[in-house]
Amino acid sequence: MLTTVPHVFAHFGKPEQRILGAVTLEELEQLHAQGHFPAGSMGPKIDAVLRFLRNGGRRALVTNPESLPAAIEGRAGTHFVGAL
Repeated sequence: MLTTVPHVFAHFGKPEQRILGAVTLEELEQLHAQGHFPAGSMGPKIDAVLRFLRNGGRRALVTNPESLPAAIEGRAGTHFVGAL
């Protein structure tokens, strides 16, 4: 999924902000429940990733167009991993 930012962040805009590199479905569900992805920001994208993974999707990727080549190689972006 392409967006305007190279990564998804936890604690976005706060001093403890951190890049999410590789995230399992379980970790994503916990972060979502904690309110890390507001509706006016990353929320709709994360909701789509959650639906995809919960319905059998194996992997999802969120990044910006500039980072896509590196993200496909696993060197950028946020990678989400569903059940194996």
